[in-house]
Amino acid sequence: MPVTELARRRDGVRAWMSKHNVDVVAVTDPESIVYLTGIDIGGRVRGKAVLLAADGRHFFVTRSLERHWQPHWATRTWCVDWGFHEDVETLAQALARLAADLAGGPPRRLGLELARPSLSFSDAQYLSGKAGETLDVTGCITDLRRIKSAAELRALRRAGEITMLGASAAVAVLGAGGNGSDATSAAFAALIGASGGQTPVSGPHVTSGARTAMAHSAWNHDTPKPGDCAVLVMTGTCERYNAPIEWTLTKGEPDHERARLLAACDEATAAVMEGLRPGMTSHEGDLLCRRIIEEAGLSEHFMNRAAYGIGLSFVSWMESLVQLKPGDHSEIKPGMTMHIVPALHVPGHGFMLRSASFEMTETGCRSLRPAPTFSSVF
Repeated sequence: MPVTELARRRDGVRAWMSKHNVDVVAVTDPESIVYLTGIDIGGRVRGKAVLLAADGRHFFVTRSLERHWQPHWATRTWCVDWGFHEDVETLAQALARLAADLAGGPPRRLGLELARPSLSFSDAQYLSGKAGETLDVTGCITDLRRIKSAAELRALRRAGEITMLGASAAVAVLGAGGNGSDATSAAFAALIGASGGQTPVSGPHVTSGARTAMAHSAWNHDTPKPGDCAVLVMTGTCERYNAPIEWTLTKGEPDHERARLLAACDEATAAVMEGLRPGMTSHEGDLLCRRIIEEAGLSEHFMNRAAYGIGLSFVSWMESLVQLKPGDHSEIKPGMTMHIVPALHVPGHGFMLRSASFEMTETGCRSLRPAPTFSSVF
């Protein structure tokens, strides 16, 4: 990410600090740390933090063992001052010590990400005891992340290109008679190879046969037989941003029922891509998808929300800062990015999936992935 983009995010937090009269903010969620600073180093995902004072002074806090990463990031981030702790000191102890350095004593008001699972209850209690008052900064950071910038959208589109390289590689192996693990291996190589992609946050996975009935199942060694379905679940990753695909194919032409199910998935996805507009609510967006499923008489097989947010993620590609789901009346705005998955689970047929990753523009949906160049029949 450009340093100017990272600085814009930092300044958004500082504006919140000024509004709430906060002396120091401690950012401890791994995704929030990368979002604000761009710094993404090895070792344990947790155990790092960013301390930001109201006047802009700061520390990137990590283990002493990782201090030699500092010059590597020196020109890539605004966050150039680092603070270290030995393994005999907990992260919470280090944060309390360094926050006092920034504030000239125990902070009068300290911001913590209390609504994110990044601090243990005991660590949060410890830090609360080292400040006059604590406030939850989680909402400030999630609000900043909810609307994607031009730089973020570029990363997401590149992730979408990488996704389709992986999917195409998997389909080619299936078409040549390979099994699920062969196809998964080919997809993984394409996702991280010449494409320049990062290690995917999840998967890739290619499953076939009976295993396709299990949601979120991993790859297997089965070779698809004539009449079998195969399911692709994967994402390319660029600067930790993800644009996934979940897609059902068939070994040979699908029978009448499977063709009907897949057509309903395609129509439901198209209905959202063609009908969703800024200003609509999450509930209304979900209905665009759900009505197609209901009209096809398949509502009992549709068990999930229509779409969830995607963007910068560490553990799974689901960011979930925005959603399309029943009863949610939050407003859909330009710059939001989502993955629509009209998944149908029908006994005897497995999961039928035809997803789309998209950004919300001023006029409607724009795909974050190139159109598939492969056939859905192999």
